[in-house]
Amino acid sequence: MNQHIAGTIDTAGKTLWQLISERALMTPDKRMALDGHGRTLTYGEYKNWCERVAAGLSQRGIGKNTNVSWVLPSRFESLVLTGALSRLGAIQNPILPIYRNREVSFIVSQSNCKVLIVPRMFRGFDYEPMAREVVASLGRNVEIIVADPDMPEADPAGLATYQAELDDVRWLFYSSGTTADPKGAKHSDNSLSAANDGMQWSMQVTPEDKAAVVFPITHVGGLVWLFNAMQTGVELLMVETFDPANTPKWLGENGVTCAGAGTVFWLTYLNAQNQLP
Repeated sequence: MNQHIAGTIDTAGKTLWQLISERALMTPDKRMALDGHGRTLTYGEYKNWCERVAAGLSQRGIGKNTNVSWVLPSRFESLVLTGALSRLGAIQNPILPIYRNREVSFIVSQSNCKVLIVPRMFRGFDYEPMAREVVASLGRNVEIIVADPDMPEADPAGLATYQAELDDVRWLFYSSGTTADPKGAKHSDNSLSAANDGMQWSMQVTPEDKAAVVFPITHVGGLVWLFNAMQTGVELLMVETFDPANTPKWLGENGVTCAGAGTVFWLTYLNAQNQLP
């Protein structure tokens, strides 16, 4: 959908990787993301990093239609992993970091993933032992990759030619299954792009905007924002752990213009504003 906003890309008929490539050509030096550690990432740097990681993962046997489950916080490396798997044509299953043995075990089993990528420590929890326990209990041949936070990289010159498949299943998103087993939804790049089209129609995001990514990037909404970034050139303000006392201040200091994400966040922002003289 073309929103007729200067600097945006027509997303019709394009996969995520095609959008990543087009955005990198259009605005390679524009800042794509900023995190709480002061790191910055441009759109050109992002594409190049994705390709290096794609090459590294390819050397580990990941390729077209490989089913990859991954659990990572909202950090640059998560965005890069998403792009790398898209470049390879893998089927990726982002898992929320709050999920533990019960949910992850069910998801790994039902999705029949071949690779499970986890962080080491995040918010006081060590994910590697959980991953190994899950895989051992299922008796599956699942490779575990620990991104701490670096991921495998290699020379992208050896990558196979990219093949765009807009309507093939490329994503699995699971609910927590609070009262039953987790439920998985299948998505293509086309369906996620359509979700972004609806958001963009409503919000009219521009390249000058700065969007707060304060929720897990592995939530479907996080990946919709990645599609939107490629479409609009918006800057993403990446928040690994939301802190009601400090995150609103950090977002304000960095010029946030799109601070959505849900009622609990809006109430936190209003409370922070009310504390100001």
